[in-house]
Amino acid sequence: MLVQSLGVGMGDVKSGTPSSFDSLRRLHRTWRREGLARALIKVLERLSRRTSASRAARERASGVLASFPELPTRHDAEVWLSRYPRWKYVLPLPNERMMGRVGADGVENFFVVADAWAQLLSRFIQPGSAVLDVGSGCGRTARLLAINPHVEHFVGIDTIEPYVAWCRRFFDEVYPDRFQFHHLDVHSEHYNPLATLRAEDVRFPIEDGQIDLAYAASLFTHLLPAGAQNYVKEMHRVLRADGLAILSIHDVPEPMKKFSGDEHRADYDRGEFLESLQRIGFAPVDEIDEFCGQRVFIVAKANRRG
Repeated sequence: MLVQSLGVGMGDVKSGTPSSFDSLRRLHRTWRREGLARALIKVLERLSRRTSASRAARERASGVLASFPELPTRHDAEVWLSRYPRWKYVLPLPNERMMGRVGADGVENFFVVADAWAQLLSRFIQPGSAVLDVGSGCGRTARLLAINPHVEHFVGIDTIEPYVAWCRRFFDEVYPDRFQFHHLDVHSEHYNPLATLRAEDVRFPIEDGQIDLAYAASLFTHLLPAGAQNYVKEMHRVLRADGLAILSIHDVPEPMKKFSGDEHRADYDRGEFLESLQRIGFAPVDEIDEFCGQRVFIVAKANRRG
């Protein structure tokens, strides 16, 4: 029992591993030098430290798993959150796994962020607008823009196919012909690891100058610089001459760096990112320092009226 308390199994003792003999020698020396009571106290102290270290490791592992919930499946694309009923003419809620992958840890968070983005976008959406959601996910913001009468046509694109399948099924039931969702099979280590198309090579499935307002809510927070630059170019390409783009970034890169991070969390230097928008042809309209934990840029294609 005492040997096991030290964290050494009987199998280790029998096999004669160095760690097992070292532990036994330490125990024996302490016993002879300081007595049995002191030896037992030291055993318990070591056991406590090992237990705490093990607990901390489990907590770190749990945090990592929480940060990377399982990808949605085709089954998720066919279901909704089971504790809520389905009502005619009403969009259901996606299930927990679908919400978890867009960063929502529950229904409240899902709706708080959706409402914030819908309110922001609605200030700039004019009657008869065509709206593009780059990184539409499971339709978190789209579901609230659906009740905005100025949104005449809506296009959503995403790299996770079950999200696109879910939106196609349920939005088509409630809002036929008004909403379109497209799957971009773009490679991402975290979100779409089997794809081969690179983010820097993607082209949106939209003709030039067809969109009045394009937005990306927490998309550039997961894009590396080459992919981010291409996505900005594509947003610029599909916008009408007086179109607007609204997008968010994390803006706390490592000290002295213009970019740091990975696809889980990408951070850009605020000034450098704004300059990149301007180099591509956008003009600043407004900027929000903090919005749902991110910085938001509102930019216009050149020569926007008003």
